[in-house]
Amino acid sequence: MPERTCIACRTKGEPNRFFRMVAGPGNEVFAELDSRLPGRGAYCCIGPGCLEKALNPKNLERCLRARVNAPEAGELTRNLRALLKNRMEGLLGAAWRKKAVAAGRDTALRAARSEKEGRLFLAEDLSPGSRSEVNGERSGPVAELHMTMAEVGAVFGRRPVGVFFVANGSLADSLELRSSQIRSFKVA
Repeated sequence: MPERTCIACRTKGEPNRFFRMVAGPGNEVFAELDSRLPGRGAYCCIGPGCLEKALNPKNLERCLRARVNAPEAGELTRNLRALLKNRMEGLLGAAWRKKAVAAGRDTALRAARSEKEGRLFLAEDLSPGSRSEVNGERSGPVAELHMTMAEVGAVFGRRPVGVFFVANGSLADSLELRSSQIRSFKVA
């Protein structure tokens, strides 16, 4: 797998740990999670610490080899949060279509006990009482998903869902990674 380097902190890692910035024809800067946009790209860690350094106009222009109008950190953060939210919805939809999701507390806990891989997820607005009940009944990993019960239920085409299990290990890992990345940005 190719390795990328953050333009702010010089950390190297897998591409899914970074977002990419590309200069557009009007000198504006576009952010993306995949390398689909044409042109030279600059990679940055997903998180607020590196974002400020990466948006320094001199740093950005040097890396993109073009004159650019650097976006404001708040605007770019909102765009990245939206991209990450869309990616999480896509991952959940893929897991649902693969029939790799057990939705609802009792169903999810049963699946978590019987499956060897996968992860149990809790919606961010699950009540503290339900959260402690699930944590008390589950000995394996439980991940907090940065989506509300209504948002999860909408992806599954049903009523709100606060607890669900994703049996596909790679989808569960990707979902947990994107959720942790979206939490790393402060709401702007």
